[in-house]
Amino acid sequence: MLLFLYLGHWFVRGLNRLRPTPLLAESELPTATVLVAARNEAQNAIELAQSLTALRYPPEKLRILIVDDRSSDGTAALAVSHGDGRIETLRIEVCPVGVAPKKNAILAGIAHSSSEIIAVVDADNRPDPMWLWNHASHLVGDTGVSAGLVFHAREDDVSEAFHGLWASEIFIFGVLSAGSIGNHFPLSANGGNLAYRRRTFDEAGAYAKNLGVISGDDDFLVQAVAARTPWKVDFAVESATQVPTRGPKSWSQAWEQRKRWASKCVRYERPQVALLSVVFAGYAWLLLQLPIGIFDHRAWLWMLPLWGALWLSGIRIYAHGIRVFGPRVRCRWFPLAMIMQVPLAVAASVLGTFGRFQWKDGSVEGGALR
Repeated sequence: MLLFLYLGHWFVRGLNRLRPTPLLAESELPTATVLVAARNEAQNAIELAQSLTALRYPPEKLRILIVDDRSSDGTAALAVSHGDGRIETLRIEVCPVGVAPKKNAILAGIAHSSSEIIAVVDADNRPDPMWLWNHASHLVGDTGVSAGLVFHAREDDVSEAFHGLWASEIFIFGVLSAGSIGNHFPLSANGGNLAYRRRTFDEAGAYAKNLGVISGDDDFLVQAVAARTPWKVDFAVESATQVPTRGPKSWSQAWEQRKRWASKCVRYERPQVALLSVVFAGYAWLLLQLPIGIFDHRAWLWMLPLWGALWLSGIRIYAHGIRVFGPRVRCRWFPLAMIMQVPLAVAASVLGTFGRFQWKDGSVEGGALR
């Protein structure tokens, strides 16, 4: 119980430490490359190109690079044709054995760039015109990474209930990420909304131990920067840095995504693994009390305060997240999302780590390519 209450306080404290940053003058902005690793994203290519070419940033300081990772649907051609001559592409024909495709694409894109900062966005995300300018303004002094919130936008072909529950889940993930970064103990980031100095990336060696892990290019980077470099990680709170995305369209897609996210956690830095292991044990204990209570009702007397502490902490974190980032999700779905969180987190952690999940190229076992 004390663990859940303390963690709620800890995350809220981290959120309260985050501050907006004044915009740099145009003359002070560093050179930047916006990097998109894309594979068979034709359905998103046109809107992506339009949003990237709408970015407000000095043209002479900006490159827009789409790394076309073996696409077979004309992703690159579509993006270029709607990019007003400002979009470059880099084609990848072969991914090395044992290397995760997205990490390979990002590394190729960074190697192809000479810009001072790299800003990464996913093909199904739609950044605000001031997105890059705001992130660049955070990368001053000893700040080497600027993370941002990704939230799910409602789509017509997705039911309100599914969207509300999954959007609440993703919003809480983003808020927890922001809180941990505010406490200088980054747990995660979202690779669809991330900017960093090229120098910081090189010094961190973020992917060195995890090149074959399908997920986690974002989390491994922020954790490695905090653990092995003098650079700081910041979380941008300005509304322009918050990026809408297209989420999964069904429970089966969401479940596979959840397992994929969980599969990387055992490969985090040791302090982060230790913290998440304690949280996992607490969640597992809560679930274990449910069947035990059927035979011995005294177990529920222990369980109710634990659930109460978890709910109180969750409500505090959610409320502060709304205060910091605005009402990106409908509050009506949060209680049910909280109920789902415990069994979902436990099951995804076990099956993502030791079982299989579906990914673009088929199924992946244990979270890493062999």
